[in-house]
Amino acid sequence: MAVIVIPVMTDDLDPSVCTHAATWGKVVTVAFGLDGVSFEIQLGDINEKALREIFAPYVEHARPARPLVRKGKHTDTARRAQEIIRCRAWAKEKGYPVSDNGRLPDAIIAKYREQHPEASSPPSRAPSGRA
Repeated sequence: MAVIVIPVMTDDLDPSVCTHAATWGKVVTVAFGLDGVSFEIQLGDINEKALREIFAPYVEHARPARPLVRKGKHTDTARRAQEIIRCRAWAKEKGYPVSDNGRLPDAIIAKYREQHPEASSPPSRAPSGRA
């Protein structure tokens, strides 16, 4: 017996939009920010166009903001990425349905952190030696 696996690429807003293989390449990640919070969403071409049309009058009158410089941002991002890799491997090992990429459900991350409390605590920082 043969098993055929058919991957389906979906739009975060409307899963029916990108179910045909011809539209997979048209799924893009759109990043935006509001009230100091950054967001990203994967959208098919129809919903991406709609979002850009909604934002257009606001963007036309907005000005670019300088990126915030945060100390240790890259270290925190790298640490979070490593935690997600370990969490995904743990979830697969435990039989949770997780994809090879994309977002992990908060419930799975919470269960991982319950069983691995050391994973969610930040490492202690060594003194820098600076006065």
